[in-house]
Amino acid sequence: MGNITETSVFENMNQFDTSFNETIYNSSYMIGVSEVGPNVREISLLALLDEGGALTNNDGTRIPQKEINEIQDIAIVWNYDDDNSGDINVQQIYNHETGEVYWENHDDAINWNDGDELILNSLLMYGDLESTII
Repeated sequence: MGNITETSVFENMNQFDTSFNETIYNSSYMIGVSEVGPNVREISLLALLDEGGALTNNDGTRIPQKEINEIQDIAIVWNYDDDNSGDINVQQIYNHETGEVYWENHDDAINWNDGDELILNSLLMYGDLESTII
């Protein structure tokens, strides 16, 4: 399960940089998704990750639905930009129970795809990341 073979590195990141935060969501948490035009639709956070292509195995195949249905809590690791602008950077999204990583920040925009944009835009606009547990 998960598209990266290692487990979450939040604890390791936090050892060296105390600026990282973690927000824990229930997988059924409803989040807005911006659409073309003035419309915003709401889907579960788990559905957002699936639609954005984050729920895949290492070979790019989708995680089986049975395993997706078992995901209960999703953790999002984030921090503020260093420039004191108040902007938020999402670093990692992982299964809070198993530590399986579903998404990690690509430090360069060249490797980003539409799924990355969908997930991040929704989290930044509608995710209330600055809360601790949702």
